[in-house]
Amino acid sequence: NDIFKLYYEKAKYVELKLVKISESKFIKPNKKRQGFSLLFKTSKDFLIEQGMHEMEQERVGHFEIGLVPVIAPYGEKDFYFYEALFN
Repeated sequence: NDIFKLYYEKAKYVELKLVKISESKFIKPNKKRQGFSLLFKTSKDFLIEQGMHEMEQERVGHFEIGLVPVIAPYGEKDFYFYEALFN
């Protein structure tokens, strides 16, 4: 349930809440680490386009991440959801 800031137009940002971390179901034998995904949600006040985005989190710091809009899980209709995949 950590809060992340996604920056746009230089100093403006929207807050995203980390709601789920999932391990990848597919493991390649030659990989040294298992893939995982992060699921974020945000209010419907601002739609984030698919692509690379500048983000910041208190403990992690500043970083760039690729986000993809996904269908709202759990029947939640009041939020937009986004996923980041790591292989």
